[in-house]
Amino acid sequence: MDATATTEQASESAPDATTERAQTDTPAPTATATATPTGPVDTDGDGLNDSRERELGTNASVADTDSDGLDDGRELELGTDPTIADTDDDGLGDGAEMLATETLPGADPLHRDIFVEIDYMAGERPEEAMLDRIEERFASAPISNPDGEDGIDLHLRVDEEVPAQEPILAANRPGELDDIFDYRRRYSQLDRRGHFYGLVVDSLEYPNASVRDLQGYALGDFFVSENPAAPGVQDNVVMHELGHVAGLGPWRHPGIDSRRIPFEAYPSAMNYRAPGDRFRFSDGSEGAADFDDWRAIASCHGWAGYDDSFPAVDDENASQAAGGKRVLSASVGCL
Repeated sequence: MDATATTEQASESAPDATTERAQTDTPAPTATATATPTGPVDTDGDGLNDSRERELGTNASVADTDSDGLDDGRELELGTDPTIADTDDDGLGDGAEMLATETLPGADPLHRDIFVEIDYMAGERPEEAMLDRIEERFASAPISNPDGEDGIDLHLRVDEEVPAQEPILAANRPGELDDIFDYRRRYSQLDRRGHFYGLVVDSLEYPNASVRDLQGYALGDFFVSENPAAPGVQDNVVMHELGHVAGLGPWRHPGIDSRRIPFEAYPSAMNYRAPGDRFRFSDGSEGAADFDDWRAIASCHGWAGYDDSFPAVDDENASQAAGGKRVLSASVGCL
């Protein structure tokens, strides 16, 4: 259930993410100063005169001060910050969210977005109703945005059916298509292009006997979920694994991936004591043992400790709209 972007998206362009702020990989063209016979000078030709640029703190000699693929004048029209490459701090640069309309459809540079590509094995296609419920949870998150609205726009994009392998090993081992890493490498169409990756399977096999009862697994920017038969249980499993790729781990709170804290004290899908049908994140309001999952997610662009580089998101619309420049998204990793 992609929320409609509050700002119009440009019809063409390109991006992706890293711990550094967004930047283009080609130098900006030399600007030509413009001025009317009686009007102010616009040295870089970005639609803002030099006097106005001094007021804003932008560079009057560079059309795109923050190197996000959008000229400073265009950013003022959109309401984005021309001095900050990622105005809504969601890990996707403003240029990426405005211009990569094929790769990041519905992205909004003024409202936090999370994109997830989901593949599934034969017979395990996730129910649209389940995906809608999870997207609604994120949409109602107590997280503020530059557009004045709360929430996170979660875009769960079901992609394709992949060959069945049961059980699938939650570890990396030699061989073809015999573990979850093989599937990610072969079938992720949007891997490292501003998207997390999810795979729904019939059953998981763990090399560690102590975790055989788990129904999901997450590492870095991708996760795997079993498709439990019990109604509502998959909501909780997917919510839990999404929490991991979005930045929630036991290093952040002792109740995550643990049974040490009662569910009533830390009412979160990240708590192993959570009932199977209670898919939610906590807002930290239940006392000293509680934790604000949403605030932690808002401070992250992915699982901390994972390789913090996202190459440019290649998108034909974006590359054309940006004049051939590759627009980069911002970052992965917790702040």
